[in-house]
Amino acid sequence: MNKFWKILIYLSLAVGSFIFFLVLTFPYEVLKQAIIVNLNSKTGYNIKVQELSPSLPVGLKASKIKIISDDEQIQFESLSLNLNILPLFVGSLKASLSIEGKNKGYLDFETTLSLFDVLNQRYTPNYLYLDAKKFIFSDLANIALKNFTSSLTTSSEILLKSLLDEISLEGKINADIELDLHPKDYKKSVGNALINFENLAIKFKDPEYPIPNQLFTKAKIDSSLKDGTLKVKKISGLKSQDMSVDIDGKITQKPQLHKSNISFTLDITIEESLTSTNGFILDILNGITQRDTNGKVKIKIFGPIFPKPSFVIL
Repeated sequence: MNKFWKILIYLSLAVGSFIFFLVLTFPYEVLKQAIIVNLNSKTGYNIKVQELSPSLPVGLKASKIKIISDDEQIQFESLSLNLNILPLFVGSLKASLSIEGKNKGYLDFETTLSLFDVLNQRYTPNYLYLDAKKFIFSDLANIALKNFTSSLTTSSEILLKSLLDEISLEGKINADIELDLHPKDYKKSVGNALINFENLAIKFKDPEYPIPNQLFTKAKIDSSLKDGTLKVKKISGLKSQDMSVDIDGKITQKPQLHKSNISFTLDITIEESLTSTNGFILDILNGITQRDTNGKVKIKIFGPIFPKPSFVIL
């Protein structure tokens, strides 16, 4: 063995020993409290973590997480955040997030960014991967829905707000998303995104509410990315006993991913089985659209993804 390889081995052992010692002796309890205080102040939520520990090779694992917001609560069994240091040698930064939810459902997320872009404070990913199985999303969705309804303040939105305030979502998500992104050359961007909602239900908080709970037999969004455009396939949509939603549209990639342009159309049809016996739902739809809908409503969603796209009900 020549001198160069001996030096390399000794150096690797020294660095490895230092990292191992640092992992064992790091004050994780102090770090946990600092992170929680910071997140609570910035988000307005009450976040609780039972334990914070190392996640090898370079990462953190939080166990028994609770995120509390008024009467809503999100719980995770564990959350692990890892940084893969090997891609640094080829100029990439690779990070992964793993969440174990209730009832053994899980969500794994992975992304890769250019190290040069990160150093220049540009955070557009080159690669996105998400895998989810039986992950209970309803807690997250209900908090997001609550935040959305709180933003509805105009006179034309009050009727929609009154309807959404009564809604509670239930279900699990199964997802398989893999996108190879090229921020500087959109034509090279390719990938697929499939999201299936399992046991999706729209339930009304008031048991006397005049619209029955909706249990969906179909809830799927299937799309493919080509030439910088993510297009929704025609097989996408939602179907319950009293309503159906056809989804059509696309997302057009921009240099900064969060500024990518969304253009979706949702065609909502309320079945005659409900409208013929329940005038309340027609009154709601007619009031929102200011026209005679006959149980059919079209919603257009458009604009940049972040901070939030615009929508119009036709």
